[in-house]
This record gives sequence, C-alpha cells and structure tokens, in this order.
Amino acid sequence: HADCVGVFNPTTNAFTCVDISSTISIDRKFQGATTAANGNVIFAPWQADCVGVFDPTNNAFTCVSIPSTISSDGKFEGTTTAANGLVIFAPMHADCVGVFNPTTNAFTCVDISSTISRTNKFSGATTAANGLVIFAPMHADCVGVFNPTTNAFTCVDISSTISIDRKFQGATTAANGNVIFAPWQADCVGVFDPTNNAFTCVSIPSTISSDG
Repeated sequence: HADCVGVFNPTTNAFTCVDISSTISIDRKFQGATTAANGNVIFAPWQADCVGVFDPTNNAFTCVSIPSTISSDGKFEGTTTAANGLVIFAPMHADCVGVFNPTTNAFTCVDISSTISRTNKFSGATTAANGLVIFAPMHADCVGVFNPTTNAFTCVDISSTISIDRKFQGATTAANGNVIFAPWQADCVGVFDPTNNAFTCVSIPSTISSDG
C-alpha cells in the first residue's frame, strides 16, 4: 500500500523510501520483487496494471503498462528471475503465467487455464537449479512447474499429502537443489524435488501450529 519503494542498505542498516506516488498510488500495487540481470528490480503486479521497474542506482521508478494483456485484481503473487533472464510472475488469480523481459520491457501472459483455473492458485516463485520455475501452492492442490524456455506448464498433484487452503506462502531454492515452501496454514514445511517432482511435507506442529 506504500506510495514509495523501500530501500534498505544491509551494510549500514540505513533505510529510505523513494516516492512513486506521481506514477502509481493505488493500494495493493505489487506483490513480490526480484533483481533482473541488468540490475533493475522488478515488481510483480497485483492490482497494478503495470510491471514495476526500479533502478537502484538512481532511484528511478517506471511502470510498464500491461492492461492490454491482463487487467484484474490479484494477478500475481511472487516473482523470480529465470536462468534465461526473463522475469516470471506466479499466477494468483490470473489464469496465466506472467513473463516479463527486463531488457525490452515486453510482457506476455502464458495461458494455463486448461491445466488449472481457480483463484488463489500460487503464492511465491523460485528458479530451480535445472532452470525450471516452481510456484508455491496456496489453494492449488498441486505444485506449479513452468519452463521459461518453452513456456510449458505442468502442475504436480500433491493432494494425497496436503489439500487444505492457504498451504504455503513463499518459496526458495536450497543449496541441495530442493525447493522449500514456507508454511502458511500448513503444519509442515513443503519440500519439492524438481528433478523428479517428488513432494514431501515435513511436520512442524510440535514447534509451531498456527494460521499464517
């Protein structure tokens, strides 16, 4: 909801917030950020009808318009930079995977409605060691797997392990290559092996058991 981009210096702990209200001032603008190969920071649009682009070298902010491709609330939640340099947005309510080229500012949305079409699909994205982009399941009963080279999308069923809503929020790739999902309502940590599509959920209720 902030009308500024937060900038934190981890060396000095200095924090500033760069005003962007002259460009965009709606609520729930973006959800998720990633650093592109050219050094710009890319923000995944949630209610914004544009892709946020921030240059941390000069604090310049622009918003690349996308409403001709998609214009809806809750579009994407989470983003990652793929091995080929493209920025991938995890579909939340959108029935497509957002693909942004930070070099040309070209945006496309790859339709996935034939595989999954529902709200609150995924929340979080990470690039696996094999180059595939993995989406953390929110309400979806499957792990989203997107190939940024071919635009192929599959959804690996995990309903036999966990099928509640609001499962996970956030994803990262561990040093051993597994993808880890942060539990939201799940009482377990999601572990996905992108080399064989194996999914396990490591129980944690003895340590913590609460929503969100």
